[in-house]
Amino acid sequence: MTPDDHQRVIDELQTLIDETQQTLTRFEATGMDEELGSGLRKASGDIR
Repeated sequence: MTPDDHQRVIDELQTLIDETQQTLTRFEATGMDEELGSGLRKASGDIR
C-alpha cells in the first residue's frame, strides 16, 4: 500500500468512527439506551 492508500483507509475509518459516535449520541438522546437496558434486565430476570 502506498502512503496515499494508508491515508485513505485512515480517513474512511475516522468517518466510520464519527458516524458511530453520532448514532450513539442520537440513541442516548432519545432515551433508547434506558429503554433497551430496561428490556434487557427484564429478559434476563433481573428486576431492578
